[in-house]
Amino acid sequence: MSTTVPADKAAMEDWQNWANELEALWLEALGLTQADLTFNKEGAEALRNYLYATELLLKCKDAAVRIPKQAWAELEARLLTYPS
Repeated sequence: MSTTVPADKAAMEDWQNWANELEALWLEALGLTQADLTFNKEGAEALRNYLYATELLLKCKDAAVRIPKQAWAELEARLLTYPS
């Protein structure tokens, strides 16, 4: 990937090439394919629900003062980690 961002007034093609390279870099780094980023309606809703539940969990963690850190670590490991 080119290491420099195109100039503000660079041609649209230069920007598109740079964006494509950046996307490919991120996909490779995250071990994803373009198909992994394409969701149907049900998949998008499932992701939205998961992210909402994760947000609630993090808010609860911030508000909880009497729950040991180890208990939160175990809960996070179970709920926030995708099984491989």
